[in-house]
Amino acid sequence: MSEQVEHHMQHPGSTVGRVSGSFRSWSAGDVLHLPKGELAHVSDRMYETRDMRPEPRYVVKEGEQGWHKVYDTRGEEYVDGESERSREEAKANAERLNG
Repeated sequence: MSEQVEHHMQHPGSTVGRVSGSFRSWSAGDVLHLPKGELAHVSDRMYETRDMRPEPRYVVKEGEQGWHKVYDTRGEEYVDGESERSREEAKANAERLNG
């Protein structure tokens, strides 16, 4: 899946998307979540772009007795074997899992 970008449309319009080839139309004020580059051929006065940064799936949470645990936000559980005494090492584990 390609990186998604959030477009806040300033004026009404329509076009065929550069990435998807799909016909798109919008009204002023619409917010479109599209693949990066989809509107590259449309005047940048038509929209304001914002990157969509997804929240990481794996995060570090403080555990008991000095442990730092890796937590799966989708599965809503701790990941076995990824806990570390060092917060930095636990963070490295979470980043590795986030890919």
